[in-house]
Amino acid sequence: MRAARLPSLAFLSLFALLAPIPVPMAADAGDKGAGHGAAKESHGDAKEAHGGKEEESASGGLFNAPREVDIPVMVVPVTAEDGTILSYAYMTLQVEVIGTDVWTVRAKIPFLQDAFLKEMFSRSIATADGSGQVDVDLMRARLKARASGVLEKGTVTQIIVKQLDIGPA
Repeated sequence: MRAARLPSLAFLSLFALLAPIPVPMAADAGDKGAGHGAAKESHGDAKEAHGGKEEESASGGLFNAPREVDIPVMVVPVTAEDGTILSYAYMTLQVEVIGTDVWTVRAKIPFLQDAFLKEMFSRSIATADGSGQVDVDLMRARLKARASGVLEKGTVTQIIVKQLDIGPA
């Protein structure tokens, strides 16, 4: 009996994976149907929260909300002005983007990592007091400038430090 169910379960699983996923569409101002009212209200709220601007790609998707893309963990030495290693920074970052598809950004993660590591190895990310701590605000500003060189200008809104651990040298 069980052997007869397996092909049908496999078929249903395959059907579920291949079924198209419905994409929400923007409601027209003239729609007054009961089903469209809630969708129109939530779309309007999102529009107001972002200044009423909408950006569409060639595929028709809306990318007007900021989205975060995770960058894998990076380990960077925290050095003094003379080049002595004070500590190591283990960090997990996110790049917040707007106006672009996150899959486009994810495809460029290796290039972002390379640019970030080059920036952090070229100049110290340490605070001026020599404690071996990271100057997070300065690092975020420098990394945002580097990310803007890899991605389209204006798409990177900020660099988010999800986790930052300082380890001994």
